[in-house]
Amino acid sequence: MTTKNQKQPKKYKEDKSKNIRIYLDYSDKKAIIRTTLIILFFATFYFLVKVDIKDFFIRHNRSWAITIGEVQSIEDITGIEHTLVGNRITTFAYKIEYCYIVGGIRYKQMYVSGRTNVVDFVSFIRPFDKIEIYYKKKNPTESYINFDTNSDFYKKKI
Repeated sequence: MTTKNQKQPKKYKEDKSKNIRIYLDYSDKKAIIRTTLIILFFATFYFLVKVDIKDFFIRHNRSWAITIGEVQSIEDITGIEHTLVGNRITTFAYKIEYCYIVGGIRYKQMYVSGRTNVVDFVSFIRPFDKIEIYYKKKNPTESYINFDTNSDFYKKKI
């Protein structure tokens, strides 16, 4: 027969192991949730940087039409970047001048963009090449260049 004094340490050990197990399970859930949220944050950030969201909305909006334009010039906007190694000259943006004709009227536009979303486009296109332009039907002065070099229009060029 066991006495009360013998049962007490046994019960204490059992309660302690249950509490530790519950604590570990709770912290594991928190760690899994934190890790998932961090991965989702970086995936969303990558998506926003790499995917041109404006292009997607313009393509699927019926108030925009498509025409063919021509690149007049492509200029690099450079500046000095400070790094741990030292200073270096870097391209920060690109200035693209282009023109297109809508309803017999010639429109000349300029687009300045950061280096993230147009690097492939700038290396693919040269001055006086034909490009695909989206313009608003009601206001043709408002336009947007199709930067997706994998689209059908640019694949025909290759």
